[in-house]
Amino acid sequence: MNIISISVSDQILEDMDRIQVELGFAGRSELLRAGIRMMLADQKNRDNMSGRMKTILVVTHDEGLEGPVTNIKHEFDDIVKSHIHYKIAEKKCMELMILEGDAEQVKGLYNKMQTSGKADNVKLIIP
Repeated sequence: MNIISISVSDQILEDMDRIQVELGFAGRSELLRAGIRMMLADQKNRDNMSGRMKTILVVTHDEGLEGPVTNIKHEFDDIVKSHIHYKIAEKKCMELMILEGDAEQVKGLYNKMQTSGKADNVKLIIP
């Protein structure tokens, strides 16, 4: 097995250690491998998307970033069939979008949200 090194903030390391204990991982490396496997499986699902589809996109963000997130959503108005905005904490919001359209457009919206730097979490739920 190859060895790599990464740099993480103190907060991320603290969170990793907490999750490691809570979920019963043998060590940090096993936790990181599990996280990477999850990301790879999600990417594989997105890569295999094709044709017309119906799916759900969930985005969480800071309250002050609602405008930029909404602007991205509006770029894809043709596939966003329904949208719910919900305040999940004092300064945190969640956007739930029901999408229907071409898989390439769905990927485009997902990628734009993911790389915008405006969202904390972006999750595409593929049925």
